[in-house]
Amino acid sequence: MLGLGGALLGCPGGSPPSSDEDSTPAEGALAPEELRRQAHAQAMAMLRRDAPAALRMLDPVAAAEVEGTPLHPPQFGAAARAARREVSVRLERDAAAISLALSSPQDGVILRALQTAFEREEQHRRRPPWRDDPHALVHAIEPYLHALSTRLAAGRCDDGCGLSELGPALRLGLAELGSASEPTMAAAREDLTALRGMLSQWTDGMPASHPVVLARGPLEADLDFVLTELAREAAALAAAPELPWSEAVAPATLGGWKRRPARWGAARLRHVLEDEEAYGLAPDVLFQRAEGTVLRLWAMLERSRRTPVEETALPRPFDAAACEAVWTSLGTWILAQGEGRTIEPPCDAVLQGVGDRPEPATDADLVLQLIELGTIEPTRRAHLAATGIDVALVHGRAAPLAQGLVLKIAIAAGSGRRGAERLAVEHALHRACLAAAAVWIHGELGDVDALAPRLEPLGCGEVTALVSAAEARPRTALEGLGLVLVGDGPSDAAALDRYWWAPMGLVHDLALPPTPSTEAPAVRFETLEPNAGGSIKSPRRSRR
Repeated sequence: MLGLGGALLGCPGGSPPSSDEDSTPAEGALAPEELRRQAHAQAMAMLRRDAPAALRMLDPVAAAEVEGTPLHPPQFGAAARAARREVSVRLERDAAAISLALSSPQDGVILRALQTAFEREEQHRRRPPWRDDPHALVHAIEPYLHALSTRLAAGRCDDGCGLSELGPALRLGLAELGSASEPTMAAAREDLTALRGMLSQWTDGMPASHPVVLARGPLEADLDFVLTELAREAAALAAAPELPWSEAVAPATLGGWKRRPARWGAARLRHVLEDEEAYGLAPDVLFQRAEGTVLRLWAMLERSRRTPVEETALPRPFDAAACEAVWTSLGTWILAQGEGRTIEPPCDAVLQGVGDRPEPATDADLVLQLIELGTIEPTRRAHLAATGIDVALVHGRAAPLAQGLVLKIAIAAGSGRRGAERLAVEHALHRACLAAAAVWIHGELGDVDALAPRLEPLGCGEVTALVSAAEARPRTALEGLGLVLVGDGPSDAAALDRYWWAPMGLVHDLALPPTPSTEAPAVRFETLEPNAGGSIKSPRRSRR
């Protein structure tokens, strides 16, 4: 049976048929093509059964957020890579051996999602993104920091939320670095300094025995160590030899890093987007889509500016009673739309956020906070809960940003909150402009002087500032590409809303009927009997 199963999946071990055997299927027997489909369906069922355990290790933050389990930061270093390899390498091979062509439409889209997750892990093991970019290390912990901040605000960190693990993880990540560009080095130092400053805000008012407070001192020491080493390396980086992006480096001792160009080049841009977002299009195509998104958002902003903002100011002081009154009105409108959106009272979290701000929040800021915490976040959780756990654990970074901005614009506009609508459009426009600039410079589409007349008239501001930001934080800049997913109308927006967490190249496929099932199918083993003369070719892996 094992040899037969291997032959059906295109693996070695099956015995080839003799040339003189009858190739006519016996009456009632399944044709070889159908047998192959059944074998691949069984392999897919086993992959879906086994994948979640590996996916939880590959993305511990996603697992904690999806399943409501304790939060832990991602881990770096050779030991962490070895542990991930141990749980994922067999599944990588299994996913690669299943053919999209022989899978049902439903299995096919799930297979592509799992292949994306395992291919991304394989690439990260071979060449961690932070090997060449210290800011990529910061980018890798950003989902953890967001989840940590959310849980702290909700009083859900009595276990410490893994904060004591963050400092050692950053030290291990630092040891994996081997090269950097000068802009990404400066950005990493700036953001880690800001993180150190956040610790006092997170622990303010907590008892001295709280696990988060106990983790603060060691984490500050670890951040100081990392920042000191980065400062030392930054001083030597200008004189370090420059290494093109096409050449890989091994982890280097401090003082021996190579200097990377500030701009990736077209090949690396496409490679990064393919690995991270399953969206590896040619740079000129990406820019056309990004520029079109900028144009649409600019037109929306111009229309809103021509419409006077005439709405009642929010009550001040904005206390619990004021918040409840505003939310009652807003929540009633949201429910009246009949879109099945989930709402939850958000005022406790909004008011805590107001108290943490260094300056007073505007009315527009408060309305957008109410929309985010009162309906976007609850609806996100509901969509994840209605999805099979394997698909729900495969996350990207561009689609969540886009979904949040699009929903804020739609809800603020529909409910008559014009100031909040305008602010949300401005935020979206900025992210689209930044993404377009990032594609232009990293995709080698031309010089900055040629970019300025294309973006500056569309409300993007000075292109030189966008270029500097895209050089310093390239992955962050490219997240704005998620906004292109709503370019073709309401159906695209609905797909983004439903599969908001997925890598952007998977969002539309996941939304095509039949949608992925909530539960992985049960695995059933059968002995399949092919026609004796049916030859079975090894299925080739389908590429995106």
